[in-house]
Amino acid sequence: MIYCTLCGIHITAQTGETWLQEFRAIWVESDLVDHVAVSGVGRRSNNDDEFFGTAPDDPKKRYDDDTGPGTTIDVALTPSRPTIFTRSLDEDVSAWGYGFHASCWSIFTKYSTPNLGHLFAACLSMPTGQEAFLNWGHDYGGASILEKGFEVPTQDTRFPDPRTIPNPFRSDPFHIPALANAIQQTARLQNDIFLSHVTFNTKALTKDPFFRLSPDILQLITVLLSTSEIHAIRLASPVFASLQLTERFWASRFQPGHEFEYIPEVIDHPPESWRAFYSSLQIWALNDPHMANRKRIWSLAKTVHGLVSQMEDIPCQGRPLQTWFETSADLDDTSACWHTAACASTQPNDSFLNGNRVLRARILSFSPTLMMHRMSVSFVNLPEGVFVSGLVLINHSHERYVIGYIHEGNMVDIHLPNAQHIQGWELALHTSGVKAMALIYEDGVLSSWAGDPAGTPRWRLAGAPGLLAIKAEFDAIKLVKLSRQGSLDELSWRNNCLWYPQVPPMGLLYDWNRGDKPPSEFKLPFTRVFFGEADDMYSSILTEIVVWIFDVCYISGMEFRFANPSHNRQLGNTGPFDEEFPGRRNFSDSHDSNVSLIIDGGAGERLKSLEVQERGATVVGMKINTTFNRHVQTPGYPYGIQKGWVTVQPKGSRIVGMFATCRRGLLGDGFNIACGASSVQLMEEEGMQRIQHPRTGGSCPVRGNANESFDLNQRANCSEVDRCHHRAALPCVFSMVDLDLDRSRRIGNAQQGESEFKLRISGQRSSLPACLIVW
Repeated sequence: MIYCTLCGIHITAQTGETWLQEFRAIWVESDLVDHVAVSGVGRRSNNDDEFFGTAPDDPKKRYDDDTGPGTTIDVALTPSRPTIFTRSLDEDVSAWGYGFHASCWSIFTKYSTPNLGHLFAACLSMPTGQEAFLNWGHDYGGASILEKGFEVPTQDTRFPDPRTIPNPFRSDPFHIPALANAIQQTARLQNDIFLSHVTFNTKALTKDPFFRLSPDILQLITVLLSTSEIHAIRLASPVFASLQLTERFWASRFQPGHEFEYIPEVIDHPPESWRAFYSSLQIWALNDPHMANRKRIWSLAKTVHGLVSQMEDIPCQGRPLQTWFETSADLDDTSACWHTAACASTQPNDSFLNGNRVLRARILSFSPTLMMHRMSVSFVNLPEGVFVSGLVLINHSHERYVIGYIHEGNMVDIHLPNAQHIQGWELALHTSGVKAMALIYEDGVLSSWAGDPAGTPRWRLAGAPGLLAIKAEFDAIKLVKLSRQGSLDELSWRNNCLWYPQVPPMGLLYDWNRGDKPPSEFKLPFTRVFFGEADDMYSSILTEIVVWIFDVCYISGMEFRFANPSHNRQLGNTGPFDEEFPGRRNFSDSHDSNVSLIIDGGAGERLKSLEVQERGATVVGMKINTTFNRHVQTPGYPYGIQKGWVTVQPKGSRIVGMFATCRRGLLGDGFNIACGASSVQLMEEEGMQRIQHPRTGGSCPVRGNANESFDLNQRANCSEVDRCHHRAALPCVFSMVDLDLDRSRRIGNAQQGESEFKLRISGQRSSLPACLIVW
């Protein structure tokens, strides 16, 4: 299927509404990404390949011109892997790009044609999903839904079958015969139906502060106000209530920023009476499907124009490095050791279903090492939120080092208390890019934040004080990766992982069944939970550990209960699970259960070790051992309960917490069923240093709801969906949650205070390969 880049509805080959078949494309040949052109109007037919369209290469031509379309091109539309076209091995020129309904393109370019190069690069920066459905970070005015069947959710069409598209979405938004007739047939009204017939005495009028203004100024005010504001001010002010609204006022209702701005043709062909035309629209246009679709697409066009306009005259600064998008730049120095903070970044040859994609890379080198005095962070506004676009680093001599896209009017400064060699940065990483940044001073202290890190996973990109070089990687709009030059011995769990809700404090050991080093790539973060502190303040009142099992054997989450219920917390998804829980069951005798281990924390009983059984990327069995030689074990995987077990023993003196990443998987039928951790880690205290950490709940990083877990590709406008689907992601690798344990932690659907484990997870599997964190 091919979808319109602007409106999100099919560019279809099926017979029916002609406008759904007609399209234009912005396109390039092979790797000539700097030479973007717009095609003429083509029409898809049943003979076209599923992801190709044929159109005239002359933008002034149409497929149905009397003199013929001229030279035509076959364009691959919305490719998920454009590198297969930029590296074509045959002699045929490969044309590829992005398609728009011809009607949508006419609306989009009504007042101005955007910079085609910027528009093309912006499209390249947006994920395409499974069905070549471009994800701008909005829901296309109701035409898309969030598909949760992946590690990171993706936007997908709400109408996979073109025959099911509702009338308001399938009505031609550009050619509206009823609108043309309404403009031509509008007659001047005899009476001003909007003029108040209430009379005010002179005393009432003179008490009104607006009485001192001249009629011309009052009329100017009405033009600037919205119609709803006019209603309000006429109710509050006798002067405005008695003011006759002029034709100039009614004409302003069709100007940008007002309610009928989406009818630009009325500016070219004004009606006899603006007031009468406005009144007629209030009657017939509200229920007209063509007008409804026009309004929807006009709003989408404004969004894309707003995004592309921010790219004007904003180059990507810094010394370029070669990428698949910029092939003429210098190659990266392969001998350099880069420590990189990144999340859900797609490799050039992989399908860009979700996350982010690098188009440009820039480098800054410092000799001698940078003595920083101030950092300025540039931001860009996107439909899904505000993201970092570039950096300005200023040294002790007030020299500026600039990297990335700098928007001078949208910057936040971080002033250092004194010029110094910094260790690096802490970054708030969304799957689409960097949301916020803070400096890590020479002594390891964190600065104030530039941007809002709330609800976003963190990456501590730090090493020895002093920067030799930094590398920043960008899409067409924003920063998506940041690297500092360092050495291999500086890599650690704390400084080389994506953490949620915060980076763990110093002084911990990490024991993992998958090796001594953390993963090399992240799409989802490690989420932490603590159940003990160095002084036994809370572990001494730990009374019960409950493990929740979904669909016979899949471990979905864990619950830690204390004598004081306000300290209770969970890791992963805990039941009971209702029918709306995303996923599916796989066993014919599917049932949910829980196992509980009573802990005598007051007598000194502590967690000793953890054993887990893995099946693929999921955990299907768990055994918890205590220092009193007691244990609890889940039922286990029914097709081989003796295989795949791993034991994690702590290296330190005492286990204080766990952490878990949230991984999602797919069954053969394509439904997401990953429902739990895919690796488990226990945290051990290292040394006797008391760990202090600010309070943070184990909550959804987008919505902040402590009753739901997380899934990072959900955009900042998570409120667009009825139910937060982040809870569908379950723990993969255990890590610690903060040590401020004076409030309940909830990740998943557990009902606080329940003593039984009655889990009903739908279709997602957990996997908890193991690790410990200990003193």
